[in-house]
Amino acid sequence: MKLLTKEADYAARALVMLSKKQNEFVGAAKIAKDQNIPEYFLKRILQKLIKSGYLIAKEGAQGGVKLAQNPSKIKLFDLITLFKGNLNITNCIFRKKLCSNSSTCIIRKKMRGIENNISKELRTITIAKLIK
Repeated sequence: MKLLTKEADYAARALVMLSKKQNEFVGAAKIAKDQNIPEYFLKRILQKLIKSGYLIAKEGAQGGVKLAQNPSKIKLFDLITLFKGNLNITNCIFRKKLCSNSSTCIIRKKMRGIENNISKELRTITIAKLIK
C-alpha cells in the first residue's frame, strides 16, 4: 500500500511553498518550476485544493493561488485522504476481496490498530510543521 500518492506529495510541496509567501498570489508555472512538478499535473492538484478550500485563486497577470487557511491548520492526513481516500490498510491480505471472517479476524484487528496509529500521527503533521 502506498500511503503518500504523487498528488498528495505535490500538494504538500506546493502548500509549503505557498505558506512561505502567505500574502502573495503565485502562478502555477512558478510553483511547478520551483518544486519540479509537471505543470499540467500541478494545475489539476491546485484546482482540487481550491475546491476543497485550501487555496484562493485569482485570475489575470498578477494572479495565481495563495493559501486560504493558516498552515498550522492544514494537516497532512487531510491532504492524503483528499487525494487517496480513506486510509484503509485493513483489507484482507490473503485475498483480493474482503473475506467473510472480517469481523473476527485477528490479523484485521492488528492492522486496524496500525491504521489508527498512522492516522493519529498524520493528524499531528501540519504544513507549518513541514516548514520547520
